[in-house]
Amino acid sequence: MVDIRLLSTKVDWDKLRIFNHVAWSGSLTKASEKLALSQSAVSRQISALEAMMGCRLFRRHPRGLMLTEQGDILFETTQEIFGRISNTLSILKDTKDMAAGHLRIATTQTFSNFWLAPRIHKFLALYPEVRLTQIISDDDTNLLQEGSDLAIKSTPSVQLRMIQRPLMTFKRGIYASETYLEKNGEPTKLEELVHHQLIVFGEDTNSLENTNILLYLGLTEDSPKRVPYLSVNSNLTIATAVTNHVGIAVMDEYIAEKHPNLRRILTAEKLPDLTYYLEYPEELRRSKKIAAFRDFIMENI
Repeated sequence: MVDIRLLSTKVDWDKLRIFNHVAWSGSLTKASEKLALSQSAVSRQISALEAMMGCRLFRRHPRGLMLTEQGDILFETTQEIFGRISNTLSILKDTKDMAAGHLRIATTQTFSNFWLAPRIHKFLALYPEVRLTQIISDDDTNLLQEGSDLAIKSTPSVQLRMIQRPLMTFKRGIYASETYLEKNGEPTKLEELVHHQLIVFGEDTNSLENTNILLYLGLTEDSPKRVPYLSVNSNLTIATAVTNHVGIAVMDEYIAEKHPNLRRILTAEKLPDLTYYLEYPEELRRSKKIAAFRDFIMENI
């Protein structure tokens, strides 16, 4: 176990900050780029921190660095510490009378590209004193990391001390391009999907919350296994692939409607809706810029 008493006596904050970046990125190279330090300097700081703690914080694996049990305990603490500091600084920078300052919004690539980006100019026109940064990721489980103030995500948070409210719910359907269907035929029942080119999100094939539902929707014990033709961890790339005749995928209706060459198929099949949530830490509940953006989103839904 990490001796937390060492934090007040031997460990300086800069080493903890560097450790937090390395733990978050899982790579010395990525952390050094983020910190604008050499990789050797970052490595030395981590080694010095491990020496002070008297334990290993990382172990190497083929894809980078993984936290040890002790490193995981320390990372959980540093995330909370630096998150609270960042939120407090954000509150202090808010003016008393109007929304102003730097607002960091984290959301998925899909939501940003298809919903937020076409409307964000209206918010910036209303609040010219706000400087906006978008942090984009299609892994929305950790969107409030990396110093973001607020997240718009499709996965409800289980974290404590978070304010969360549902924003909007989108219908989803199964889509393919007209060109693909002309070439490969249109499936009229779920059993026929096994003969088609299926496009799914990432590698997890067991979640109702994403487009992998196409792999097992309506399957029985005797059904042949459906194998993805293309797996990609980007809903934007999935939409691009479908519009370019690569195969069949589950898509949000509001995205598919923007592409007249797409046709919804298997329309009798009901898919789970997708709900987006707005989430921010309790410490920012009095923030003028958070309130302004929250109200803007609600008015434009």
